[in-house]
Amino acid sequence: MLATLTLLLGVLVLAAMIFPQPIVEAIAPGFQGEKLELTVLATRIMLPFLLLVSLAAVCMGMLNSHDRYTTAAFAPAMFNDARRGARVMSSSRG
Repeated sequence: MLATLTLLLGVLVLAAMIFPQPIVEAIAPGFQGEKLELTVLATRIMLPFLLLVSLAAVCMGMLNSHDRYTTAAFAPAMFNDARRGARVMSSSRG
């Protein structure tokens, strides 16, 4: 099941990364010019996160079904800490 979900989400994310402009135009119809281009670029950059978060949610659900609550609850906290650390490191570079 996890392999099927990974494949399905991977194909959807890849298709959205190849053709993000129609998605952006459907969600934000008023964007034009540079704003549209930046939104398309941001969409391409952020789409892989959707795949990873979806798979993490499924894995956390599997852990919860096996009464392993601590690991599933600890994962989002570690993600937030890693994100904060990356932000601090990137801002200290200049």
